[in-house]
Amino acid sequence: MPQPADPLAPHDERWAALSRPLGIEEIDDFLDHVFASVARRPETLKLSEVAGVVRRLRWLLDFGVPKNLIVQGQEAVNRFQSTERSKEHLDLAFNVRQISDILWGTLLSCGDITTCSTEEALAFVRRNGSTYLANPYLNSAIEFLEQYDLPPDCESPFKPPYLLSASQSSQGSNPNPHLTDDLSERICGADHALRRTGAAKWRPRIAAALNKAGIQRREGASSTEWLAADVHDREKQYVNSQVLKHPLTEPTVIVEQVRTNAADTLIFAFRWAQYVNAENDARQAGMVDADSE
Repeated sequence: MPQPADPLAPHDERWAALSRPLGIEEIDDFLDHVFASVARRPETLKLSEVAGVVRRLRWLLDFGVPKNLIVQGQEAVNRFQSTERSKEHLDLAFNVRQISDILWGTLLSCGDITTCSTEEALAFVRRNGSTYLANPYLNSAIEFLEQYDLPPDCESPFKPPYLLSASQSSQGSNPNPHLTDDLSERICGADHALRRTGAAKWRPRIAAALNKAGIQRREGASSTEWLAADVHDREKQYVNSQVLKHPLTEPTVIVEQVRTNAADTLIFAFRWAQYVNAENDARQAGMVDADSE
């Protein structure tokens, strides 16, 4: 989830807007946002599989024809290939290319890839210098690999996230190998955020939001439907698990910190999503106005 950073310094008006408390009138939208993208443990990205998908996407982007035209025969295919692409097609192709680029970049940053040594990289570049790498940048790459190396204590930054969603990426070592999602933390944060609004019967509203989002309860549960008591139990379990991690600190202090941090993190992410969506809407409106002139 987005975290406070220099571009949103405390004195900035945007920071104040992003950090303001949750209002009662915002509860439904807030809960929809919180449970729309629970962070889960992602699968490992394999080099050959991802490379195959990216190549297929780019092949389709350059030469793909709608399936309903392919079944009509070569004449329909030829007609499509010779016709100027519609705006809808170009927009679709742009988004697919973005996915292709994102997938390839994600593979390089956190996929299951064995990194070679600097010497191996140098040998590869030299071996391919007269073919694939015959370009003006070659000598600089060779010079760089000859003069630079990693110090012995340099830890690899290329690690997969242990939890991932549309709004969150938790990097580094997984503090709990058995943790498969951040649902308990989200329930805790939502519980405290709604409690602070002064809303009545906030736990039934959280349970309703969980049911609306289609989120499954744990295996072995007597019912698939969330109830207010389930929300309370999950919140207590999460808080207690955090208290156990700090045996030397007064439990009441940890409880307050855990609840406050969980709530503030969710509210900030909710506000950030609103801000980004508003910016995108304004940009899109500007593009539409420009096109109409």
